[in-house]
Amino acid sequence: MAVTSQVRGVQAVLTALKKEQVKGLKFNVEYTVGFTQKYALAVHETNKKYRVGGWKYLETPTRGLSNSGELGLIIRKAVKATGKIETGLALAALRIQRDAMKAVPIDTGALRGSAFTGKGKGLKEAGAAFARSERIRQQKKKK
Repeated sequence: MAVTSQVRGVQAVLTALKKEQVKGLKFNVEYTVGFTQKYALAVHETNKKYRVGGWKYLETPTRGLSNSGELGLIIRKAVKATGKIETGLALAALRIQRDAMKAVPIDTGALRGSAFTGKGKGLKEAGAAFARSERIRQQKKKK
């Protein structure tokens, strides 16, 4: 089962952008950040001491970035630069993925390697994002 995280508070950023009258924004875009290893959920929810990383490896960075206002700042800067909310959300999602990958416990590296960011939400998108990342990984191995 994949582990994914949901960021709350993004609506406040979107509302602020609407008030600033950033025109032409589409507000119906979602991104999913997660890990696809079968044991991802068990590791995420098991309070255990790890040599590297720790439990709640996706939730903790997401909360930290959200509570600090950093995600909102990433979204605002991207929207002002490109005029596209999708770009801002994509950059914020990738930042969450990066921080989560740093926080994930490492044994063999398989869990860290299963991280993905995909447009949309749910397991269907998770599977598609993971398949894309696997194709890219295989192409890099061939070179």
